[in-house]
Amino acid sequence: MAIMGGNTGKVISAFFLLILGIALLTTVSSEANTRTSTATTSENVDYTLAFDGEDINTSYVLGPLTTLGDTNADCPLTSVALANSSGTAYTVTTDYVFDANVGTFTLKNTEAVNLTADNITAVTYTYCPTGYMALSWGRTGINIVPGFFALALMAIAIGLFWSVYRDSKIGA
Repeated sequence: MAIMGGNTGKVISAFFLLILGIALLTTVSSEANTRTSTATTSENVDYTLAFDGEDINTSYVLGPLTTLGDTNADCPLTSVALANSSGTAYTVTTDYVFDANVGTFTLKNTEAVNLTADNITAVTYTYCPTGYMALSWGRTGINIVPGFFALALMAIAIGLFWSVYRDSKIGA
């Protein structure tokens, strides 16, 4: 039996919802991922000004780092690693002290810090981009939105197709 009359509108609506759902699902998922993912970056910090004569001035504060995003007590910098320009890794508390809440650090006068002549420290760290959802329960909620959005659109489309099937008595 041919699909006619009011059923044609339902079929068109169902196909439209499926296409719209597929198009919007990518956008909704991408936005949710932006709000729930941290980012990692690296930068070089010149510590020439931290020299006090021939030794490192251990009270000289370097930074803040340039890409901090939403740094606060709920979202401090993580996975912080410092190394000199030769690639020798610094050891936290032995070679440097880092304040993750504000993105600053002080160097200690150690062999690893004094190893290179260019006075460059490479800093790699993970930060919370602007707009990051710092609360873990909020990230969980945001991450399930795309799935429920897709299920809702699929349910509406299936309902419309079922209505067409029921009204047109296909298969009877």
